[in-house]
Amino acid sequence: MKYTKIASSLLFLASVASHSAFATASKAPMTTIFYGGPIITMENKQPTAEAVVTSQYGKIVYVGTEQEALKQVRLQTLLF
Repeated sequence: MKYTKIASSLLFLASVASHSAFATASKAPMTTIFYGGPIITMENKQPTAEAVVTSQYGKIVYVGTEQEALKQVRLQTLLF
């Protein structure tokens, strides 16, 4: 059982490494959207949010509703 978990973990890591080795460079910025669960902002004016969008450098570029976050991601990909 223990060796099965180790083997499956190694197989997963190998597949991730091979995928990243053959990934093509994109001119579009790498944005990440976080949604689908509770997001606590630690801000008094807006203590929670439905979604957060971050830039490729980890900078938060949008905090708010899921629909607006998806629009932000589409807008950023269209600009580049």
